[in-house]
Amino acid sequence: MRKKTFFFLFCTICSFTINAQTIWLDKLDLSAMKNGWRAPQVNKSIEGNTLSIGGQKFDRGVGAHATSTFLLNIDGNGKRFLATVGVDDEASSVGSVEFFIVGDKKTLWQSGIMRKGMAPKNIDVDIKGISKLGLLITDANDGNGADHADWCDTKIEMLKDVSLSSLIIKEIKIDTPYILTPKTSDYPQINGAKVFGVKPGNPFFYTVPATGKRPITFSAKNLPEGLTINPQTGIITGKIDKEGIYKTTLTAKNKLGKTEREFTISAGSTICLTPPMGWNSWNCWAEAVDANKIKAAADAMAKSGLINHGWTYINIDDGWTVQPGAADSMALGDARDKDGMLNANKKFPDMKALSNYIHNKGLKLGVYSSPGPTTCAGYTASYQHEDMDALRYSQWGVDYLKYDLCSYYKVDTSGSLGASQHPYRIMRASLDKVNRDIVYSICQYGTMNVWEWGTEVGGNCWRTTGDISDNWTYVSQIGFGQAGHEKYASPGHWNDPD
Repeated sequence: MRKKTFFFLFCTICSFTINAQTIWLDKLDLSAMKNGWRAPQVNKSIEGNTLSIGGQKFDRGVGAHATSTFLLNIDGNGKRFLATVGVDDEASSVGSVEFFIVGDKKTLWQSGIMRKGMAPKNIDVDIKGISKLGLLITDANDGNGADHADWCDTKIEMLKDVSLSSLIIKEIKIDTPYILTPKTSDYPQINGAKVFGVKPGNPFFYTVPATGKRPITFSAKNLPEGLTINPQTGIITGKIDKEGIYKTTLTAKNKLGKTEREFTISAGSTICLTPPMGWNSWNCWAEAVDANKIKAAADAMAKSGLINHGWTYINIDDGWTVQPGAADSMALGDARDKDGMLNANKKFPDMKALSNYIHNKGLKLGVYSSPGPTTCAGYTASYQHEDMDALRYSQWGVDYLKYDLCSYYKVDTSGSLGASQHPYRIMRASLDKVNRDIVYSICQYGTMNVWEWGTEVGGNCWRTTGDISDNWTYVSQIGFGQAGHEKYASPGHWNDPD
């Protein structure tokens, strides 16, 4: 009788301690995890190193980068969520993040701000009854520079077996898509900014943005000496030799009527008098970008009509220069010629021809680099070649430079304000030596209150935040976090919330 009682008690205990299923984060399809930089890394840090937090090493986990979101549909079948989290030791001293576990729109666990060198924190959260489970890493409201964050030994204990694929929520669908933008009139209308800045002696290039039924013919009264307007395209080109404020009148005409608009040209020391509008390749193509895709983007900007509302720039982000030791043969080659001048990789066989193609559309070309030895993705950058690169951009006809601090953290590891400012002053001086107006975009993810000193180092715009992504979490965090920055903006100098 005693043996039977012991056996029954033993089995009863077992039934309450054995989990139906344990699901490890590193075994899930992570393609739906949105990161502020790079794709998530399985059992490695975001840069592919051993997971390490506060000197403690981990074999299992996922390397991420703020801002990061991952949404799971556990449908009430979860029991506990367990993990160890923190900032990876590979990050520079400016890295700071905050982890959240969210269940059905309620915060279940919050780490507080974590920085490099801090001990990891353990998570053990009851998730019984939760339908939607969210894993969130924010940038701690100081930009996402070096925000290398790790989910280590992360697992979900389930109450019953489920298929792994059923857990992943790749997108939130809207049942009825809608467009709020009103259709444009067939009558001609001139849009966009009413002022444009150019430095005397530099090439002038401006496309009159006008909507209405095509064909439209263009003209301009009182253009300053040296400028002409193409009546078919509305593109104004030439060169102004003298400083001054020039008041002109633009006209757009079609078979239904005509419209006029006053337009001020300011020839002086300041360009980018209004915030630049355009498209950047990274969120669409990342390192898979090539010349044909950039041409297609320019075609789409023109065909869609965005150009007629003032959208101007077609910007190539990371991945267009040579990548030393690249696995992709198209990214290999000589990083610079015998004179030290920058080369594009094989995906961009003729940068000057690409620039001409974009300009012929009435648009402008932007490129990307870093003040460090390499870009964020490991491609050739501008360190110790700033004058040469600025000259090369001018020769190619580049109109915009996004300059991403990134690997400069490896040149100056202090993480100081000076380390953020110094390389931007150098490239500003280099750009000032060439006879071309190139919008200078400072990208260091909004750290060190860049809006307070972006003008001082010569930026035309500066990132006030980490990288954006196409979902409401990113848009809302970034959009609602800009209050107070506006007082630092002025013509020629703008906040850029990505």
